[in-house]
Formats: sequence, C-alpha cells, structure tokens
Amino acid sequence: MIGTSKSIAPTPSPARTADDVVRLALDRLASNEHFAHHLDTVHVSFEHGRLVLAGRVPSFYLKSVLQNAVGALPAGCRVDNRVDVVCCDGVSTTRPSHGRARR
Repeated sequence: MIGTSKSIAPTPSPARTADDVVRLALDRLASNEHFAHHLDTVHVSFEHGRLVLAGRVPSFYLKSVLQNAVGALPAGCRVDNRVDVVCCDGVSTTRPSHGRARR
C-alpha cells in the first residue's frame, strides 16, 4: 500500500529462567566499575518473579549504583532492593533510632 506506514515493535526477548536473570544481574554488577569491588557484600536471588538484592553496602550512593547497574530486566521482572546501608560507625538503615543525640 502506498502511503501506509506500519510501526514494527521490537521482538521481545525469549523468556528467561530465574537462573538466567540472576546471572544477568551478577554479570552487570561485576562489570560496573563502581560496584565490582562490593560484590561480596550483596546476595542476588530470584523469588516470586522478582530479582532480590540483599546484603550491606557502606553508602546510599552504592545502593543506588547497585540498583542502576542491574538495569532493565526481562519483561515482567522487577527488582526488590533489600540492601541495607551500614556505615563503619554503626549507622544503619535497619536499626531504629534510640532518640539520643550524638556529641
């Protein structure tokens, strides 16, 4: 037909297994120059259709780098970032504040 344009949708990637998604995420983290040295502090797993990131990092910046480094995942797969930020002085995202001011 003349004057008819048809958009072509990208071909969806084939369905991946949970192991494939975990491997993809680990490969991306290992190749990230900001996060590669922190791989031993994070555990990557796949639970109930979600990629789960768990463990500890020393800053909110690295938690954000972690999330961004994983990047886009196959359709329908979400990231559940359960990583805690724990500084060397014991400040943590998981411990409740006791209301005491530091001096």
